[in-house]
Amino acid sequence: MSKSIDSGTVVYEIKATNPNAIANYDAGKLVKGIGDDLIAFVGRPIQGLVVKANDATAIVKKVKEDLVGGKCAQPWLRAGMSGKDMIFLVTDLKNAKYERACTLVADYKGIREKQKKLLTETKVYNLDKGDKVIDKAAKDMVKALGVKGDGKGLGEIDGSVSIILLAHGDEDKTASGQIYGKDFAGSSPKDLVALLVDNKDPKKRLNPSYSGTIYLDGCFTAQGGAMQNYTKQVWELLKAKGIKNCKVKGNLGAAATLKSGDELVTTTEAEKAGDKLTAKAQKDYEKQIAPAQAKIEEIWKKKYGSKDKDGFKKDPDVAKLNAAIEKARKDAVKKLEAELKKIPGYEVKNLVGQFGLTRLN
Repeated sequence: MSKSIDSGTVVYEIKATNPNAIANYDAGKLVKGIGDDLIAFVGRPIQGLVVKANDATAIVKKVKEDLVGGKCAQPWLRAGMSGKDMIFLVTDLKNAKYERACTLVADYKGIREKQKKLLTETKVYNLDKGDKVIDKAAKDMVKALGVKGDGKGLGEIDGSVSIILLAHGDEDKTASGQIYGKDFAGSSPKDLVALLVDNKDPKKRLNPSYSGTIYLDGCFTAQGGAMQNYTKQVWELLKAKGIKNCKVKGNLGAAATLKSGDELVTTTEAEKAGDKLTAKAQKDYEKQIAPAQAKIEEIWKKKYGSKDKDGFKKDPDVAKLNAAIEKARKDAVKKLEAELKKIPGYEVKNLVGQFGLTRLN
């Protein structure tokens, strides 16, 4: 039975009216096309989707052989939806009977709809209510994601609803100096899991079948080795309680919630490197502007006798020197920002560590 692609669903296409144009096939662009379609439909990137791009590449290899053998003249390569699946289809613009196809993502339609539904079923919980920083972060995240905030109880969640827990996280060091997340919302991993699953009321604890993602959104929650990693400990404790299908993720460093709902995360190592660069930049800047500052001080004392403030403010020489100092400051800031961006792990959006299942299908 011949395959067809539903109208308006093409995410990747090459019309090889010149047979040599088939060489333009790019498996990376094919996968990106599917990723872009998911972002457009769901509203955010989706991690873990398995795209059988290797099968499409194998088909392209066969098509090239068919071109040499004269079985195909002008191949038309497309990726799009066929019913519920995302398929890769090659037909011939000169031969209506020619066809090669494979399924890239089975039940792609269902996956898209499920992920979009999950987006609306994310719940945000503020575990540090009354703290201005966390209160604002929770408010910004709820608004940015367009989701529900602070439901009736943490336990009234089932299925695959995503849970975002917002609170402060504290850091500590091992004897060797390694940084790890000591606690979250003032709670140990054991206490946090008790909050999620140990309530006597079954309506206020997670169901054993829960398969969503729990995001421990605080500083350092996923930083540290296996024995100290707060996020991993929570995941292990949840599994011990019979909740084995969920995922738990946390931040790999200090975190700040943006108005977009994203987390800007900086690892401890990057923070130390950033502090070192900032201190050096400040020292260099102060050294650079010292002559100008000395000249301003000299003008103030000699020309105005350290008394005439109005005249001093309007002095053209002082204005030029201040302008030079301001330019130096802006140049120093620009240079520092460029250098900070080069530090691995410095202010990276959504830099998280995750434990649990990661595949969607």
